[in-house]
Amino acid sequence: MKNVTKINIINIFLMLFSFCFAFLFPFELFLIVYAVLGPLHYLTEINWLHKKNYFTTQKKDYYVHILLLFLITIALFSPLSFYLRKYLATFIFIAFCSSFAMVYFKETKSKIIFNTVAI
Repeated sequence: MKNVTKINIINIFLMLFSFCFAFLFPFELFLIVYAVLGPLHYLTEINWLHKKNYFTTQKKDYYVHILLLFLITIALFSPLSFYLRKYLATFIFIAFCSSFAMVYFKETKSKIIFNTVAI
């Protein structure tokens, strides 16, 4: 048998075992998945995202989002929120536009031009 066929057979039996286990112990399986497998998934995903440079084209792209997060937080929770609240939608829109620019443009100049035109 080929190696792929063996893996497929093992996966089929593991799915059947999981089905039986979930049928017999639904709540316990939910707790195990929620408490153990969920955090393990995120730990492996963080390493994978780090290897992919978080799907951005430059290492320091996240500074823009830190600044925007700071502005959004001030607009929502500080005493200055009365003045900044009217710009909250603009800050969120700039965050989405800068995310798009971080993924699709390589040069910082292109990112700045895109964000300026988008506003």
